[in-house]
Amino acid sequence: MSSSSGVVEISRRGSRYIQRDVLLAGWVGHAGFTAKEVAVEVLRWEGEKYANAQKRANDLVKLGYVLALPDRVCRVTGRDALCYRPTESGLAYLQKKGIRPVLPAAQDKPVPAVAGRAELSKLRGLLGGV
Repeated sequence: MSSSSGVVEISRRGSRYIQRDVLLAGWVGHAGFTAKEVAVEVLRWEGEKYANAQKRANDLVKLGYVLALPDRVCRVTGRDALCYRPTESGLAYLQKKGIRPVLPAAQDKPVPAVAGRAELSKLRGLLGGV
């Protein structure tokens, strides 16, 4: 006979919790993206498809890990959609779990040979203060 805490612990390892954590990591590097846009970035990063990204986004809003921003046209669907950005509690949760953020995709313009102090500070923030 198992205890109720054992059941809760098993359920927290389920796929929806893993998806939620991966999508939250996606918003760290892509603040202001819609759920579908982050799902596309996660697909590029991990090679896994998250068709239920909007459901997980709603879970993250309820937990206070992401903040919903005003609607805009989604670059994936072409429809109006909410944008999200991670909150301080979302960042703390990822750090506690040891989850690395999904870094932004490479930009079309070349990276300058000498990075300025602001760029290095921004990169350090994305890497978790290393």
